[in-house]
Amino acid sequence: MKGTERIKYKFNSGKRRAQRNRLDRLQRLDRTARMPALIVGWVFGLFGLAFMAAGVYFAAEYSGTYAALGGIAVCVGIAAIVAGVLLYRTIFRARRQKFSAEVLALSQEVCSELISGQI
Repeated sequence: MKGTERIKYKFNSGKRRAQRNRLDRLQRLDRTARMPALIVGWVFGLFGLAFMAAGVYFAAEYSGTYAALGGIAVCVGIAAIVAGVLLYRTIFRARRQKFSAEVLALSQEVCSELISGQI
């Protein structure tokens, strides 16, 4: 790196750090909005999958009452998976709306600085 480029880099590094902090804040807000919905969706999905697997096992292995219970367990598992998807969408939309003003303001600041050439 040449002398003038090194000096320019030293003076611009503070501005770059400020932009990086804003980008980090945007990423944290995205995770904060998405993570509870992901956790609920995965828990319901895995619970439904386990119920479906148990239901298929009972339906295939046994006959009579256990097979009927296996069929019911498969239906409950499918319902749990569908509920997980619906809960994910509902929770994520609510949290996205909660954080949307802050995310839009931060992204507007970062974009305006990039466009104006301050960073």
